Amino acid sequence: MVRVKSALGIRNSADVVHGCNWVIILLILFSCLTVSLPSFVAESRIQRSKVIKSATFPFLKSQVKHKPSASCLLPSTFYSYLPPMLSSELLTLGRYLTGVFENAAQAMDEPIWYVRLRLWQRPVPLFSEDSVTLFAEQASIVNLQNIYRQRLLRIQRSPAQPDSHQVQYYSFKNPGAVRGAGANPELLKSLSLEDIDLLPGCILNVSIQNEATTGTPRFIATPPPDARCCFHYNGEIRQVILGFEVNAKEYWTYDKGVDPETGRPLWGALMGPYRYQKTEDWSGAI
Repeated sequence: MVRVKSALGIRNSADVVHGCNWVIILLILFSCLTVSLPSFVAESRIQRSKVIKSATFPFLKSQVKHKPSASCLLPSTFYSYLPPMLSSELLTLGRYLTGVFENAAQAMDEPIWYVRLRLWQRPVPLFSEDSVTLFAEQASIVNLQNIYRQRLLRIQRSPAQPDSHQVQYYSFKNPGAVRGAGANPELLKSLSLEDIDLLPGCILNVSIQNEATTGTPRFIATPPPDARCCFHYNGEIRQVILGFEVNAKEYWTYDKGVDPETGRPLWGALMGPYRYQKTEDWSGAI
């Protein structure tokens, strides 16, 4: 016993007990590690494998038995409310048409056939989910207080041909409520869909040509062959033949009133289009 004590450096029985306690504690810790560590490593490998498979091999996602929390899922109807991206052509067309226009040069060159007009076309936040919508009205320069032809132009993708665009016209139930809104946009703040009426036959198909000199687009809007733009005004049926061309520098309008029974031209672009130039640019609002 004395030899053992000397070899271990133990001087009394208390040292022996104390040393045995530490040995027992170490053995318990070692046994715990040998049991839990392999399962921990295995679980970590499984989780890492799931992540790698789902990230690198999407076709293996079905093998991962993991259900996301219901709070992380969005209802399928949510995605139907996301607005589609407006095409660059549609936005360009809207910007070309937005602003104040006058045909001063034309009226000076041909005063017999063309009066000098001012045309306002201002964007409004209607149908903004898929369209650019403009409020339009006009007046003669010599009588700017007598503003007329209030209308709404909705520029959108053609439902029949998604790769092309169309312009749908609307009238106002109470034109007097928005008269002068071209220069005074405060009148349009309360405008809603309940204030307008669809004009079914007043529609234009838009084609695009590139200008030979600049390469910039020129938009040409013409009515479909079977379209008739008719509406009631002062108790009478009126008909207008619509159309326009526009590029970055000029805006030509072909709008012409005709007799709905005979087709005889009555007013408007009787001798060719009105040729406008933009005098104020509001395209930054689009």
